Amino acid sequence: LLLAGCGGPARGAGRPGVTGQTADFLRATWEQAGRPKVILACASCSLFFKAELADIPTVTLWNVLADLPLSADAAGSETLALHDPCAARHDAASRACVRRLLEKAGQDVEEFDLGGELTRCCGYGGLADAANPPLGEAFARDRAADTPNPVLAYCSMCRDRIRAAGKDSIHILSLLFPCCPAEEALTRAAPGISARQEGRLAFRVTATPECWEETPQRSTL
Repeated sequence: LLLAGCGGPARGAGRPGVTGQTADFLRATWEQAGRPKVILACASCSLFFKAELADIPTVTLWNVLADLPLSADAAGSETLALHDPCAARHDAASRACVRRLLEKAGQDVEEFDLGGELTRCCGYGGLADAANPPLGEAFARDRAADTPNPVLAYCSMCRDRIRAAGKDSIHILSLLFPCCPAEEALTRAAPGISARQEGRLAFRVTATPECWEETPQRSTL
């Protein structure tokens, strides 16, 4: 279980030194773990591995989940607009797996006119929000305005960016593996950087001993 950043933001910011440092860290961690296949739950991480660590075998979480049994009662009662992250524009296989998952779950979804290879960016891609916050916010508002329905995303940044723009939105994992009512998940405020880090730490502290029977190790990056 690795919750450190993949280096995608550094690569998007044109910082080759930090990008290389992160790639070296990921490779060393992978080798120390015995060179396993890496399951990626983020489209941007998939892009980074393909660009910087192409020899490491990877599979997306959506490919893995799509082949597993899934309860058909995970779906909500309302139609959700399915948003593809811009990092998945050229990953047709993963996009198809997400749709298979939602079909298994019985979730009614609406496709955006600009979806798939033509999907709009939420304003996070290429660090637009960091470099030009008003522009990033405009991206998110434009995407939110593309549908009257709540938005379903399979990128955490997309979900939070669209929610911050005032549109109810939910991440696919919150739909498939709910820890609270869907209404609460749809309206939950987008977390800041500190809350994200605290959430990752809490997850590691809980999951590492329960799933791997190991003591959590502090990341060096």
